[in-house]
Amino acid sequence: MFLEQPPGMYSHAHEAQISYMARKYLGVPSYTFSAPEFTPMALGSSGLSSVAPDIKLPQLESHLRAHPGWGRSPYSWGSEQVHYMLAEKGALNAEMRAAPEAGTNGLVLLGPRDVAGLRSAVEKAQEDPHMRLILVCRERSCTEYTHELAGRWVAEILFQDHKHVQDSKVLRVQPTTEHAAVFFSRLLLDLATVLEAFRFEHLYYWKSSPYVYAREVLEIVSAAREDGSLKVHAIN
Repeated sequence: MFLEQPPGMYSHAHEAQISYMARKYLGVPSYTFSAPEFTPMALGSSGLSSVAPDIKLPQLESHLRAHPGWGRSPYSWGSEQVHYMLAEKGALNAEMRAAPEAGTNGLVLLGPRDVAGLRSAVEKAQEDPHMRLILVCRERSCTEYTHELAGRWVAEILFQDHKHVQDSKVLRVQPTTEHAAVFFSRLLLDLATVLEAFRFEHLYYWKSSPYVYAREVLEIVSAAREDGSLKVHAIN
């Protein structure tokens, strides 16, 4: 359960986090049951709680750890945010009411230097209802993308209001970076989890991406889907 740093450090929605870890690392079904007063939420909904601190998405996790008391009310704003962060990681449980439709496509940025090569594709993705952006991040909260994405619609989702974590248009994959070998093995598992949960069918990446090993991980993940339903395309 402690192979990765969970959002909220188990101060919020701890049963959902443990359930997610069991599914991800043990490959076993798991279920959580809510208290009667819990209000089911849908991915993308907002304004469900009267408590909505004005914080930026990169500070959300640290804010949750600093305020464990958020989880002690019948309707917990803190638990809501953790559920959304878990959904971003691929934990689409029944409470989230968020099972995506088949036919989802993904534009993968393996690092900030890919933005220049995929500039046109990134802009087109904003208007494509079937396209999600998948960002591979090496820094916490993807801050290495700050300069490259400045002024673009993706930056608003990544670095502005915390409610953008509810927007599944952009998914952050954030493996640990303590050691290169750990990073790439974790990237393999994290990508596989997200791609399966959101039922991606087509992935697009920059053919000239300088992140060679990350590109190889992406190809391994796609090849691992034995029915061939996940196809990867290189963009020149």
